[in-house]
Amino acid sequence: MGVGAIVSRPVTLFTGQWADLPIEDLATMARGWGFDGLELACWGDHFEVDQALADEGYCRSRQEILERNHLNVWAIGAHLVGQAVCDRIDERHRAILPPEIYGDGEPEGVRQRAADRMKDTARAAARLGVQQVNGFSSTHSRRTTSRRSSGRTRTSPGAGTRSWTSSTPRASGSASRCTRPRSPTTS
Repeated sequence: MGVGAIVSRPVTLFTGQWADLPIEDLATMARGWGFDGLELACWGDHFEVDQALADEGYCRSRQEILERNHLNVWAIGAHLVGQAVCDRIDERHRAILPPEIYGDGEPEGVRQRAADRMKDTARAAARLGVQQVNGFSSTHSRRTTSRRSSGRTRTSPGAGTRSWTSSTPRASGSASRCTRPRSPTTS
């Protein structure tokens, strides 16, 4: 591609921030805002993994909602359950995880149930015709000092840890990258 070439990419909206709205309403709003598609969150009524696996018509109903609003779906967002796969499980997870994933709160059990749900999410996404499931693998950075600059959250994790730095959204929704540890004095 030459200098100045225009690359057309779909612009999608991650629905997790609007999980309190029915997907029907949010899809109508997203169409009005000019989005090309949605990254459906696995909470609220946006994309229910168990229903997608159990009911042949469920994925078709999601597609119909999108089609009526001239939207597509290229990714499923499973951030809440995904972060529990490698996270240090504590009481805070009770508020963000489905009860069947949190269970009794025993850390290894939570991690195993979360890993199993992520596998199910990939299978459910495939039924919808989607090949990408987005998520976080851990939230260790919440135990560290954080400062905001230029639309990015920078963390200063302890030695030997890895952190996730979330940047501004890209075409497929939330963009995250794993970074090497930085010392607290490094900017």
